[in-house]
Amino acid sequence: MTKPFVFDTSSFIRAWHEAYPIDVMHTFWDLLDKAIDAGFVISPEEVLRETSKRSDELHKWLKARQDRCFVEIDEDLEEAVAELLANNERIAMNRKGASSADAWVVALAKIRTGTVISEESMTDSQKRPKIPGVCKEHNVPCVNLLAFMRAQKWRI
Repeated sequence: MTKPFVFDTSSFIRAWHEAYPIDVMHTFWDLLDKAIDAGFVISPEEVLRETSKRSDELHKWLKARQDRCFVEIDEDLEEAVAELLANNERIAMNRKGASSADAWVVALAKIRTGTVISEESMTDSQKRPKIPGVCKEHNVPCVNLLAFMRAQKWRI
């Protein structure tokens, strides 16, 4: 089986609202839908929950693909998150102090030997660690959406 690409909320949000809005760039969303169907684009359930708070229309599009895209939390994923949080507890908090899906994204990629897709930038901040830095620390590949699209040889 192909190693999965684990999408962070930031990539879905950026694609939907900024880079590839569905009303103009439907080809991107058709290709993403096919990648979801093929099983190589996945995300933890926490990302679906996060999108519900940030974008109604995107959440609706993702919810229609919930059974194909979103991985339910199981014991292996919970253990991987706990291990990751032991060294990076602040990744679990967003700017407003609420829970974030970031730790779930990195942990899922780690246990599935996948690649994280995130629009976050690398930082050395211990106060607010970002996904790319935590991925690097845990030897999990991490690229942005454009690099993912190039790797897939998508032309839109």
